[in-house]
Amino acid sequence: MEMTFIKTGSLYEVKLQILKLHLLYVAHKDYPFMCHILTTDNKLFSCVVRYIDASTFLMAKQNDILMLRLSPVYDQSDVMGVISCQNLSRNYADLGEVQKNDAGWFYFSFSLNIERFFLIPMMYTFDGGQTLFQNKYYCLIEAPQDSFVACSLPPKFLPDLLAVETGDTIKITLEKFNDDDKYVLQCLINETRKVTYINHTIHLL
Repeated sequence: MEMTFIKTGSLYEVKLQILKLHLLYVAHKDYPFMCHILTTDNKLFSCVVRYIDASTFLMAKQNDILMLRLSPVYDQSDVMGVISCQNLSRNYADLGEVQKNDAGWFYFSFSLNIERFFLIPMMYTFDGGQTLFQNKYYCLIEAPQDSFVACSLPPKFLPDLLAVETGDTIKITLEKFNDDDKYVLQCLINETRKVTYINHTIHLL
C-alpha cells in the first residue's frame, strides 16, 4: 500500500502500512514516546506519541494499516505529535477499561492469559525545562484476541513480570482514581506457576 498524507487546516492526516515499527521513550511531558515507522512502500516516518496512544503502536503488527492525525509540536521540528490514531486492520479491547467499568472501584483485580509484554523504562521526565526523576516503567501486557492492558509498573513488580512465560495466567490489581490518571499496577500473581525468590537463601549460605 502506498503511504498517503493530506493537510486540513492545521492538522495533518497520514495513512500508512507498517513494515517495521520502533517505539522509544524520549521523556517529553506531553509526548513521552518517539515512534519510527518504516512503511511497506519504503517510506521512513517519525512522530511523537502520547502515553494513552502508545498501546496502538506497540501492538501494531507487520502489514497493519494505521491512520494518524498529527499536529506540530515545535515549529523548528518536522516531527509532529499524534493527536489521534487508529489501527484500521484490527480492533483492540482494553481490558483495563472493561474491568474498571464492571467493577466500578478505584482498585480492581482480574486474571488474564499472557501472549507477550512490553516494558519501557521511564526513569525521568522533562517538565518546564527541568529534569524530574521517577522510578517506573510503561508496561503493556498483550492477551489473546487482540486484548491488552497498559499500566505504570513500579520496579518492585519487575522480577514477577519478567518471570512470566507466554501462556501463563496472571492475576493483576490495578489502581486508577479518575479518568485522567494512568493505571498503576498494585499486585501481580502468577496463577500458573509458583515462583520462589532465592536470593536471600543464597545470601545466608
